[in-house]
Amino acid sequence: MAESLLWFLGGWALRVTILAALAGAVLCCFRIRDVAVRLAVWRAVIYGAMLMPVVSLVAPRIPLPIRATATRLPRQTINAASSPEIRVLTTTPLVRTPIVETQTPVRRPLSWPVVAMWVWAAVALAGLVRLAIGLWLSRKLVRASAGILPGFRESKDVTV
Repeated sequence: MAESLLWFLGGWALRVTILAALAGAVLCCFRIRDVAVRLAVWRAVIYGAMLMPVVSLVAPRIPLPIRATATRLPRQTINAASSPEIRVLTTTPLVRTPIVETQTPVRRPLSWPVVAMWVWAAVALAGLVRLAIGLWLSRKLVRASAGILPGFRESKDVTV
């Protein structure tokens, strides 16, 4: 259940990202500077993002080939008697030669949901830091300004 929900949300996020990238590319390529047009395009992107779950359930599916994940191999053990690299010396002939086993550590691949969560957390933290810096700078600007009319302030730092 959780894995299918994660796949659904991942596909949704990918489609919305592609939609936003296409909208941004169109705005950039055609050098659209009109604020009303830009606002309308980004509003359409937000509406498209909100409608994406419904569209993905109604629209026909496009199959994408996905590579199968590799299966984990069992750990290998090395017998000292059969391995030419490992030599075991004994002092008395009556004692059996001990078997030395070495295990090669198996590298566990990173789980993509964990990586996705850390990437999301890093981007969210960067956004929060940017928001905090913007709030701090705007508060600094308001403190430096002087009130000229009720609801209007003027600052010597901002000129037109």
